[in-house]
Amino acid sequence: MKTALLTLALVMMLCSTAWAQIGVTYTDKVVWRGFELFGETDAMSPQLNFKAGPVDVAARGWLAGDSGYSDLERWDGQVSYTQKLDPLVVTMGYGYYYYPNSGLDFQEIWGTVGLPIGPVTPRYSLVRADADGPVESAWLHVAGVDLKLTEQARCFAEATYNEGFNPFGGSVDSGWSHVLAGSSLDVAIAERLTLTPAVYYQRTLEEAVNPKREQVWFSVGLTYAF
Repeated sequence: MKTALLTLALVMMLCSTAWAQIGVTYTDKVVWRGFELFGETDAMSPQLNFKAGPVDVAARGWLAGDSGYSDLERWDGQVSYTQKLDPLVVTMGYGYYYYPNSGLDFQEIWGTVGLPIGPVTPRYSLVRADADGPVESAWLHVAGVDLKLTEQARCFAEATYNEGFNPFGGSVDSGWSHVLAGSSLDVAIAERLTLTPAVYYQRTLEEAVNPKREQVWFSVGLTYAF
């Protein structure tokens, strides 16, 4: 572990394009791969992101609203590497998701291939999800498209095929689990300070993933770039 961290630090120091960003996001719902992680409660999410060339490292916590935003419900750590292989853009990543109060920790490794065509980027992701304890590992497939409306405005839509992964340990039939769409807008409110409102819509196709057929939620993020 120490070797990996030292290697990552060295890579970031050698890259002249390194930058960092800190921020906090409010969301009225926390949804991951179609699953509602904290039920109906809202959450605050402090976050830290480093990027150096093709390497991106991110960490964020989730503080549930029903605890008065005082209990850390989940801690996320992710690292990814992106490489342009004309005409494709390929990203490989790893994420670990830690639940300090429940022991429902899980992790995933993924690969994404995108094909930028002007402002439109069709993409496909292959995800391997694994959890501690009795939860079975499984593959997820995500097919989507990203649309860059302007430099500040973006939207996306994606459909997920879940081969049976459930971070809570329940049974999920293999098949298309849900469709997700979202839109966000970056608003510069001061030098290096950005406000980002976003709205999301999910249509659930597999009741074991989420009993609510349709959901709409929003988030507002505030970030400062170094």
